[in-house]
Amino acid sequence: MWLLFDIQDIGARTYTYISTMNYAMVAAKRDNKRIIVLDRPNPVGGVIVEGPILEDKFISFVGIDNLPKAHGMTVGEVALFFNRKIGANLTVVPMDGYTRQMVFQDTGLPWVQTSPNIPDLESVFGYMSTGLGEGTGIYQADKFKWIGGAGIDSVKFAKLLNDARLPGVTFIPENRGAAGGVRLRIDDYRLFNPAKSGIYALAYAKQLNNFKVPKSGTTIVMFDKIMGTDKIGQYLEQRLTPQQIVDRYSPQLNLFKQERQKYLIYGH
Repeated sequence: MWLLFDIQDIGARTYTYISTMNYAMVAAKRDNKRIIVLDRPNPVGGVIVEGPILEDKFISFVGIDNLPKAHGMTVGEVALFFNRKIGANLTVVPMDGYTRQMVFQDTGLPWVQTSPNIPDLESVFGYMSTGLGEGTGIYQADKFKWIGGAGIDSVKFAKLLNDARLPGVTFIPENRGAAGGVRLRIDDYRLFNPAKSGIYALAYAKQLNNFKVPKSGTTIVMFDKIMGTDKIGQYLEQRLTPQQIVDRYSPQLNLFKQERQKYLIYGH
């Protein structure tokens, strides 16, 4: 008997389908079953790897292993990475014709809604940029295509983000009721860096409305689970610039990039 995993992921550590795969691998190991993963494309591509690395203390269903926010791997590659700890009898069935530079639009495949809030590719690409403010009052709307909150000046927010010259995206000021924010207009899906854009959006929002950063105590708050660390919250409290925050997590991210090479199936 064997267990088959065949589910479309969206390339983010916090999207829980890979956590489910991890649980399935652990169960297969426990029950001495073979697990087969049918590989699928990473819709945001296999090149951009970004964000803070999850620390063991913050492991949860929204972050099951020591991955960055954007891991840049297919589910099959992630399964190989997970298996360094699990040791399951794992087989990954690779894709034909897939290369790392492909975003989903390059595959020629139709996008099938993966969950109610991910109906289309704009939502897939916006997910890591807009869905990381849990507990701060900075929130996503319109299925991860908008980010903002109360006390935000939309025009100032858009100017800060656009002046940062983040690749592949333009931020359009848009109020939603009493909240100010920006709508993402993705101009180049291959250049767009969702996870880095999300860090910039959160740091600039902190500058504009000085939201209260959620803190973990005896229980770990969801904000830290999503970040995979409590350091991002600390950096926000210190009012670091977005680039300073990126610079702080980059050394660990670079170590992950080296480790990740062992598990990659596809070349360029």
